[in-house]
Amino acid sequence: MKFNGYVHKSSFLHRTEPRVKIIWFVIMTVMVVYYKHLLVLGLFVAACGLLWSMSGLRREIAGMLRRLSPMLTLAFLTWLLIGSFQESGGAMLVHFGRFAMEESDLLRAVTASVRIFLMVSVFYTLIMTTNFSEIIFGLQKLRIPFKAAFMCGLVFQIIPIMISEFQTIADAQRARGLELDKGGLVKRIKSYSVILFPLFVRAIQSGQSISLSMHIYHLNFRQKRSSFRTFRITANDFQFMASFLLLWLIAVYLGVQYPM
Repeated sequence: MKFNGYVHKSSFLHRTEPRVKIIWFVIMTVMVVYYKHLLVLGLFVAACGLLWSMSGLRREIAGMLRRLSPMLTLAFLTWLLIGSFQESGGAMLVHFGRFAMEESDLLRAVTASVRIFLMVSVFYTLIMTTNFSEIIFGLQKLRIPFKAAFMCGLVFQIIPIMISEFQTIADAQRARGLELDKGGLVKRIKSYSVILFPLFVRAIQSGQSISLSMHIYHLNFRQKRSSFRTFRITANDFQFMASFLLLWLIAVYLGVQYPM
């Protein structure tokens, strides 16, 4: 399964007003970056899991998790290895020479992996439920100039395209016999470096295509533009924000009561 950006569905989150989703995305990202307590992060995962289930995105999120698992595993092992060579005074789990894994090291490694998963999945949730036009509309309604809103929306669309291109190139290299997932860390880095050049070429080609399209359509950022669709904040939007506002308040309380 490849991630192709916007998913056409008529779910609760798809119908949510774009401004509300953008605000939700920004606040969730800030909260995940700021709070490092596993209890708070677990609360966020549970809330997002319920949201994905209500929006019919479980299959897409499961596919994203499968593709993200190598990165999460690498982050987990890296934090575990770094912590194992530092003494923090916690309960000892494994001790072998200079290698001493403590309970706090395991906790930090799990926390780092969960934070990465949340940041990526929250971003994907916005992309999968909000198309290019809706992102621009929402940003403009938040008083962001059209030029900046257009560029932000473009970045949000380019990132999943580049991820799909990376997966396509990697699959093509595997079909030619290149073993990307075998060997040590240094060998894997060298193997994946083969993908970077064609990916760089594809990025340049995509940029040229976008530039040509903007030129053909005479896109003028100074001209005031109207929207084909209009969005209004409804009672469902207020319920959505109220639910997550309550979640964030609980997270703040837990963060104060159980600081890391």
